[in-house]
Amino acid sequence: MKIKLSDIFYFIFGIYISTFLLSYTCVYLTSANLALFVKYTRDFCYLCFLAKIVLDLKFDQRIYIKIIFFLFLTLFVWLSSSHRDLILIGIVMLAYKNMNLKKLIKISYIVNVFLFMCIVSLSFFKIIPDWTYLRGDVVRHSLGFQYTTISIGCYLSIVLMFIYLKSSSIKIFQIIFLECINFVLYFYTNGRLSFLLITIILSIAFLVKFRFIKKIFASNFVRKTCSFLNYVLPISLFFIVIIVSKMYTPSNSFLNNLDNITSFRISLTHKALEAYEISLFGSNIEWIGYGGVGYVNKEYFVYNYVDTSYARILLDYGLIITLVILYLYTMLLRKKWQEKKYYEWFIICCVLVWGLLEPYLFNIGRNIFIIDFLEFFTRRRKGDDNIEKITES
Repeated sequence: MKIKLSDIFYFIFGIYISTFLLSYTCVYLTSANLALFVKYTRDFCYLCFLAKIVLDLKFDQRIYIKIIFFLFLTLFVWLSSSHRDLILIGIVMLAYKNMNLKKLIKISYIVNVFLFMCIVSLSFFKIIPDWTYLRGDVVRHSLGFQYTTISIGCYLSIVLMFIYLKSSSIKIFQIIFLECINFVLYFYTNGRLSFLLITIILSIAFLVKFRFIKKIFASNFVRKTCSFLNYVLPISLFFIVIIVSKMYTPSNSFLNNLDNITSFRISLTHKALEAYEISLFGSNIEWIGYGGVGYVNKEYFVYNYVDTSYARILLDYGLIITLVILYLYTMLLRKKWQEKKYYEWFIICCVLVWGLLEPYLFNIGRNIFIIDFLEFFTRRRKGDDNIEKITES
């Protein structure tokens, strides 16, 4: 059987995605060999991506101005803040600009499910560490990952990908099964916010299976409301985070209670916005969290980790990249809605809400849906997959 070169690059993409999940494990922090393996594997993938870009130029001399402009902006971010991850994401997007985007998301889903099951299972059998942390009297398990919220956060990503791929074909028993796993993970990790978000997402997916709920969503009021959200949701969530964090004071009982509910995300964001300068192209900030504390890190440290994506993007990448990302999400919501891909539209909305809780709004390893931004960076044609032509030549 003849193997297409495009299939090889799909396989390399799967290897690339696997390095992210491996880098979140306990073993990554305790084993220099695994850390080096992940680094060299990812570097090899980037070399392959660059090779694909060069190969593509042989068959497609179109200049993708938007991608070049994005890479140009990321260069300024790199020079200003030493963050090179945006440039690397730009390379990935340029390499896969004409590949099947849904297939890339499916590959990410398969890789995440397989590795997640392996990591959690190995931690249950004590083959790899299961680090525990205390929240009051509650013992929280990391299940093989560096911290408790990472494990249930990875599961949240899997749930989002599953619904995105299945769309209206998702079955009620699948939704119930996913929620049962959610309860089990909550029992071990005590990851309250991710557990709650998964439950809300699955509850909505469950309700829309009923005809009378579908009629409600089909009403003019709901449709107009959702259409309005396309324009305001990303920027509104951004301003809510910044304004609420800026307004926060311990003496404000409402915000203080909200801060406790969100596991101190508001107060930590407030301190970060006070301590670090907001610039056009970001700053080099060392974020210190609880992952590995008591195992590979010192017990005493100054915690400054900001979980909220909207504040992290602003501080890490600067105001210009923040506006670009918010614009891309706005355009993506509009596109999904206009194409009547309502399940995909719903998942992108969930990703934006997830951004209130976790710093993965522009992290391809945890949020594969940013690959959909390629729709705006390239002039995609139906069936356009230039790498196939290389195989035939």
